[in-house]
Amino acid sequence: MPGAAKALATGTRCAGALALLAVGADHLEQDTVAHYSVVPTIGTLFVVNFAAAVVVACGLAVPAPRWPGRAGRLVAVLLALGGIAIAVGSAAGLLLSENGGVFGFMEVGYRPAIVLSLALDATAASLLAAYLLIVAVAVRRSRRRRRASAARLYALRWAGRHEG
Repeated sequence: MPGAAKALATGTRCAGALALLAVGADHLEQDTVAHYSVVPTIGTLFVVNFAAAVVVACGLAVPAPRWPGRAGRLVAVLLALGGIAIAVGSAAGLLLSENGGVFGFMEVGYRPAIVLSLALDATAASLLAAYLLIVAVAVRRSRRRRRASAARLYALRWAGRHEG
């Protein structure tokens, strides 16, 4: 990956990790301060959301070169997909609880904490999706360059064999 693309990918990956960490922190705060911990199933899901967000965000924060070979890119992509799933799942659960209820619990009204939660979910999912797009474009360009180099090398060898 060229320098600028690598810097952009690293920046979006790290920003996405921070946003995902904020999603988890928001759920932990709501579980403890807003007393969602007493709501059956919902309180447990808030803690699970926090734990998953922390694990995935920490994985995303580890520099990709620390992972061996192609595994680094694959692990980072899988972690980004997991982060998107956490953020989108969190937003979907919140919207479902607003419109009919989830596990017998129904959220009422868009108070500031709910608006913040939706904004954090959207930010995390958007940044991680942007990271995946940057990586996909960089991989595609790299493959094109390799194919073009191989074609040039083949043409030079072919031309050398058929001279004179």
